[in-house]
Amino acid sequence: MVSAEKDLRFESSDVIRSEIEHVEAKVIGPFKQRLVQAEARSDLLTQAADDYRKLKERWLKELSEPEWARIINAAERAKKRKVTSRWQAENPTGKRYRAIWDAVKTNIHELGSDIANDVTPGARPWATFAVGISEAHLRATVDRSGGVVDLVLNSKDPAWNIQMFESLVVERDEIQRDFGNTLVWDAQEGSRKCRLRIEKRRLDLTEEDDVETIANFLAVCLVKLHEVFRKRLRRLRADME
Repeated sequence: MVSAEKDLRFESSDVIRSEIEHVEAKVIGPFKQRLVQAEARSDLLTQAADDYRKLKERWLKELSEPEWARIINAAERAKKRKVTSRWQAENPTGKRYRAIWDAVKTNIHELGSDIANDVTPGARPWATFAVGISEAHLRATVDRSGGVVDLVLNSKDPAWNIQMFESLVVERDEIQRDFGNTLVWDAQEGSRKCRLRIEKRRLDLTEEDDVETIANFLAVCLVKLHEVFRKRLRRLRADME
């Protein structure tokens, strides 16, 4: 019995060690990259160093924890997320977000588009919409002063995102002509993602008229961006394969 428990403990340690190695490669590695890039910017260097230290301490602590403790801690974190989601849905700000996304979804349907069919309005400041390929999506975000719509290139391969971004840059003039407005092109150096953005500011989302304005803006931009990029992204992805 003692031998079996010892084998199980060793096996659990191997599993935990494997998870730590995975996290160091996928999570801590990017933090180290941020440290290198922030050498000339002391504010970012301080923040990145602090984030790296906290993250490393967390995972080293979990490595030393027994398997049963890790399971309990994971359950506690899931419980906290559930409580947070309930609070967001019931507090006034959460209700305001839900009202905005309900209005956005209604406006999208009135524009004759089906891109919001699979989107469930939530009590949060953002919502995502499909755009034709799994490596990208449309993301709409609101805050007190307005809203933003992004086309996010979010492949797990940062090189793919950069390559797709550069392919889109080649067609920049045609894209902005088709869209009917100027976009902000952000390669986000040092980040895995790339973005194309349009935003509307100088609003007060506690005012009903401004809520209607931003809901119309987000709906129109989401529909237009979907029309501009859905086929284009599929074509460019096929060319990259």
